Amino acid sequence: MTNTGRRFFSGNTLEQAVMQAASHYQIDPDEVAYRKIEKRHGFLKTRRGVVIDVDPDNPRRAIEPEVVAPAPVELEEPDPPEVTEPDEELFVLTAQDLGEEPTEVAGIATPAEPTTDPEEGAAAAPAEPLPEATGEMAEAARESVETLLEVAGMELKADIFQGDGQLEIELSGPGQQELVADRGSLLLAIQHLLPRTIRGLTGRSVPCRVDSGNFHKMQEESLERLAYKVAEEVKQEEKPRSLDPMNPAERRIIHLALADDGEVVTESHGRGFFKRVSIRPARQRPRGFDSYNR
Repeated sequence: MTNTGRRFFSGNTLEQAVMQAASHYQIDPDEVAYRKIEKRHGFLKTRRGVVIDVDPDNPRRAIEPEVVAPAPVELEEPDPPEVTEPDEELFVLTAQDLGEEPTEVAGIATPAEPTTDPEEGAAAAPAEPLPEATGEMAEAARESVETLLEVAGMELKADIFQGDGQLEIELSGPGQQELVADRGSLLLAIQHLLPRTIRGLTGRSVPCRVDSGNFHKMQEESLERLAYKVAEEVKQEEKPRSLDPMNPAERRIIHLALADDGEVVTESHGRGFFKRVSIRPARQRPRGFDSYNR
């Protein structure tokens, strides 16, 4: 593995770092090819305890085929083997499972009709709590999220509710702060892998939204404030600005926040899962404009 273009992932444990790498490259955690980095002299400025190095060109490790020894030759005619049906079929999460997402969602209950305010202009009533999810997909989601939390080395409580066309999973417990640290990288990794793990158990997938302590709402508000602040700087300085690399969900918040601002334009650029959003003036003056029009 060369030093060029390598990518680092970190976590409090090795399992957490590997899970974030698996989410980034959309492969199973068991398939990640990594090298553990020994932190010396503080050259890696990170709050996390474990750092791994993954080659972007070869993120998946080669799995040696299992060699099965040949069965001994029977000198006498053996009795016919007894065929038994397994109690439960097991599915292994493979790279193929991490491919295309199914467009049809099965096993999702019809969401309840939204409630309206009793009087116009009155303060909005608090949203009614979501019903607890039940059925095959809910049970598969519970089993899957418990498996992912175990891989991440975290002991958290998972409450699963039926949302509008998706399952809403709320995680709570002593490790909640660790879950949402670093812009919620671990929480987003669990959210990314959860539908694929469910599909490994049931053969079907279901959209899932994983939250903890209202993380998604606070993150959205923080990104909107950032978008408005940088947009004002771009207008005043008349120079484009690029934000730090973001995942698709974060970039979408930036684009939507400035969609109605006619003075700036937003564009995503870069390669891979994480890209930068640039904010530039909608009608940028050509070079030399000021010098010729003073």
